[in-house]
Amino acid sequence: MSLSSSASVRQRLVLSLLTVLVLALVAHAQTDPALETGLKPFGSFHGGDIDSVNTTNGKLELQIPLISFPQRGGRLHVNYYIIYSSPSIKAICFQGDCTYSQVGGASVGVTSDAFTPFMAATPVVNAQHQTIGYAWTATDPLGPVHMMGALPVSSGPTRYLRALDASGWFADISDWNSPILYDATGLVYSGCNGTCGNGTIQDTNHNSITNNYGAIVDMIGRSIPALPTPTQGGSSTWTVHGYGGAQITFKFWYNSNRQLTEIDLPNGTSYKFQYESWQIDESDTGYELNEIDLPTGGKVTYQHADGPVACSGTYTYRALSTRTADASDGSGGHRWTYT
Repeated sequence: MSLSSSASVRQRLVLSLLTVLVLALVAHAQTDPALETGLKPFGSFHGGDIDSVNTTNGKLELQIPLISFPQRGGRLHVNYYIIYSSPSIKAICFQGDCTYSQVGGASVGVTSDAFTPFMAATPVVNAQHQTIGYAWTATDPLGPVHMMGALPVSSGPTRYLRALDASGWFADISDWNSPILYDATGLVYSGCNGTCGNGTIQDTNHNSITNNYGAIVDMIGRSIPALPTPTQGGSSTWTVHGYGGAQITFKFWYNSNRQLTEIDLPNGTSYKFQYESWQIDESDTGYELNEIDLPTGGKVTYQHADGPVACSGTYTYRALSTRTADASDGSGGHRWTYT
């Protein structure tokens, strides 16, 4: 074999090893299926106009438009949504004795894409309980949690992060108390690392929306009050400016578990939500969405089942087993089964 052909073989071998290494790092960085929430780019989903089932993990994702406040330029948005994501279950074990708790999914909620995303850093520890790094995430206000990977630096601490799920999110964490995030459309999100509730969203023309603990001032100066805090039973109202500046009111109803059970719309119709309990273990009970009654008179019902133990070994999740849509038009319910 000639020297040139030997060099070529070595080059191909090095490239192959690099490819395997990159694929291994990407696989390692994938999000735990138990923690996947929201409608992520390039995800695989099945469902209708208001709900989707993640075909990767069987989780139910709900995203129903509630009200929209149009903005100039088409880049910034102030839209409010009714959202829900199936629950995960966290297990904390010590010497074989485990306690379990539900993470999310106990109630439908309302949120806005004008709320500021937040960053979180979870320490990664070795067998000696020493911190050897951090797992960074950026949480979208509509639910998706994006795993972030650090970009290489020649020296000093990590400054820049990029999303590992191809969503386009980018973060500058030079000042961890006030990280700056950029989405795939060029919007800039300035705020904090999840310990506070304010921030600013700015487009490339320097138009901006501000969020002060849920109270929004949009790019044309309209003030939108914060959403009501869930109560233990009873109801709360949310009054905003509608078309032509007229005031319109939404009414939110809650049960004794602080679960949202009904939203009365300004036009006299309503969304209603029903929940069912399920046994996490011998002493712990969880809750999940069981039915949505629609303003049009139709309804969608859901049945969940235990999903597999997640790859971390400390979480599992509830996966959707059936989804039945009934338009109340005399044709009956139409059922989909997920396995």
